[in-house]
Amino acid sequence: MNVLIAGGTGFLGRYLETTLVAAGHSVFVLTRRTPRGPNQIQWDGLTTDGWGHRVNEMDAVVNLTGYGTEHWP
Repeated sequence: MNVLIAGGTGFLGRYLETTLVAAGHSVFVLTRRTPRGPNQIQWDGLTTDGWGHRVNEMDAVVNLTGYGTEHWP
């Protein structure tokens, strides 16, 4: 199964990616940082530029975007 994770570089995303890959799935991660490998896709956080066309190749999309606890008041 091809899975796209938005927010995949965060705490939950890293665990989910590891678990899915161990189960034999292909995982692609949207990142606002410079991609560190072929499974990371750069994203500006606002548009579908650079990754929108890839959605048709995915069997599942997981949205884990948001702020971590370090951003809470």
